[in-house]
Amino acid sequence: MSKPKYHSEEDAIELLHAAAEKGNHSALRRLAGFYKNGKHGFLIDPFKSEDLYASAERQQIELGRAGDHHQLISVATAIYLKGKSSLEAEKLMSEAVAIGNAQKGGLDAVAATSIANYYSLKMLRGDSLAADQRYRWLMYAAQRVPERLQTTFLIDLAQFFGGKNTSALGNEVVIDATLAHALYNVAMTKSATYKSLLQKEFTEIEKSMTRSEISAAVSMARTCKDTPYSLCLQAIEKSYADKIGG
Repeated sequence: MSKPKYHSEEDAIELLHAAAEKGNHSALRRLAGFYKNGKHGFLIDPFKSEDLYASAERQQIELGRAGDHHQLISVATAIYLKGKSSLEAEKLMSEAVAIGNAQKGGLDAVAATSIANYYSLKMLRGDSLAADQRYRWLMYAAQRVPERLQTTFLIDLAQFFGGKNTSALGNEVVIDATLAHALYNVAMTKSATYKSLLQKEFTEIEKSMTRSEISAAVSMARTCKDTPYSLCLQAIEKSYADKIGG
């Protein structure tokens, strides 16, 4: 068996340049980062960096409009993170949703999770309308994940309802303590690992709740433990819709 070939840093940079010249958006972004931060022997050049970022965005948008909606979600998120036009980011996200919905089976859970994360960023920056969208896409993804990921998505929903990292000022604003408590309860019964990870959040939520709210949370947890996953999600949706008058 021949020995593996080891590449030097210079080899890696050369390969990166070659990929960028062919329009590979990942390579373009990597080079843009090198020029932005002056890493790996690159002199800081903000103008070159911006030019490469713009090229990467154009490539991703082209790929996205050709059918890969994940690329549009990625570039929309990148545009928003860079503080560029929020309107442009929303337009690209809408295009991604339309392309994803047109595929067989509809928009997939991976894409829905990425969209939910995008709206989480908007919540962190104080967008008052982003919470409804984050909930919508979290629930959409939760309804489409394989069994092995179901508990993970219940935790994501618990953290959403518990207001985990949802304030522009870093303060957590609880959205629905009853549902958060219930879903933490369910997740912690699944394994010792979940219990050790979530106990603090569970305890903090419980401190702010009344006895009647805790009772309602225990009832909801029992529903989710004793019925199929899909029925648990239906119960969550009904409870939250009743709360917000939906």
